[in-house]
Amino acid sequence: MLPLPDLTTIRYTQVVWTALLALIIFRDRITLPTIIASILTLIGVACVTQPAFLFAQSKIHNETLQDKVIIKNNNHVFGTLLALSCAFSVSMSIILNKKLLQKNLRQSIIMFYFLFITLILCVGMQVYYWIFSKSNRLEFNLKKRFLTKDFLFALSIAILQLLPMVLSQKSIKREHPSIVTVVQSSDILFAIVLQNLFSSIKTNLLALIGSALVLTSIFIVGSHKLWLDQQNRTYVPTSTEENTLQVQAKD
Repeated sequence: MLPLPDLTTIRYTQVVWTALLALIIFRDRITLPTIIASILTLIGVACVTQPAFLFAQSKIHNETLQDKVIIKNNNHVFGTLLALSCAFSVSMSIILNKKLLQKNLRQSIIMFYFLFITLILCVGMQVYYWIFSKSNRLEFNLKKRFLTKDFLFALSIAILQLLPMVLSQKSIKREHPSIVTVVQSSDILFAIVLQNLFSSIKTNLLALIGSALVLTSIFIVGSHKLWLDQQNRTYVPTSTEENTLQVQAKD
């Protein structure tokens, strides 16, 4: 339905959605560095993925392909809506996680409910394909479906996903959701590095520029956060000393 570069670009609009939802739900004032970092992140992701709806593509002039182009455009619109829904859902989950953590709900409970609901949905889908589906019906075969190398490989990947889930929960607990989403976009940098190391496909100049923009946005957010922490550290001892002097003066 949607090319992978287009999907990735739309998926990273969660940076904007998270900032807007945080503004509405938490009524927090979005700082200027966060706004600049969000804009740079979106531009950087667009340069890295180079989606078709932003970069010129070869046009089809053959009139016999008009019907196919219309169908493709309809599928593209539907895929775009799904990608936007995914980005909005991820942003909403980050905001709701922050809200639950502020109410002192344990991270283990949040993860348990998430994994439990995911398990129910996956089992329900498998039962549907085993029993009710007519077009894509699958035969239940324990040895053929589950006792294979592919299944064990997928299971190991799923188990490894628990670690980033735990780290994500801890980062949401300690930091503003907008900052978390901006820093999470750094995974596209790791993808480019790994692609150049282990794949024959090399990145072009525009992708490198986009990576630099994403890295710059992370640097802006990180520097602003360190500056705020430094301001708080220099402010708190001063106020404490003033209160101590006032108490001694009253005595």
